Amino acid sequence: MYLLEIINPNHWTRTWLSQLNTPEWLTAAITITIDVILLAIIAFLTDFIARKVLLNIITRIVKRSKTKWDDYFYERKVFRNLAHLLPAFLVYYAFPIVFDDIPGTILVLQKLVSLYIIVLVVMVANKALRAFEDLTINSEKLVNSPLRTVSQV
Repeated sequence: MYLLEIINPNHWTRTWLSQLNTPEWLTAAITITIDVILLAIIAFLTDFIARKVLLNIITRIVKRSKTKWDDYFYERKVFRNLAHLLPAFLVYYAFPIVFDDIPGTILVLQKLVSLYIIVLVVMVANKALRAFEDLTINSEKLVNSPLRTVSQV
């Protein structure tokens, strides 16, 4: 009964479930579940679009460019990992909207998503350093640079 008291009475899902004569004890759980499922679907669609559309555009740009550094970034999948940041930020900023009725959960969930974002940023940084290593190994000008040593630290 506690969840039902904190869910906004004007919430679209609660209104819809009331019209379907759903028992009150079940309404709050279904309302939250539907909100979470919709957020997950939106996040997956955003990830799909970011990977397919943005990466397709980036692939075309990389193939057309004459510079080599972007080829190494593409081979090391730096751009692909960067694309995963978009849905993570979307979810992070959507939590206060989705869980506006349950403010105690917002901070915990945002911290979990922040942790995921930190892991993604570290992965992107690692892959970018590896791409720069590949660039220095194959470049005559940078062959003596200590980038490999620096990246291992």
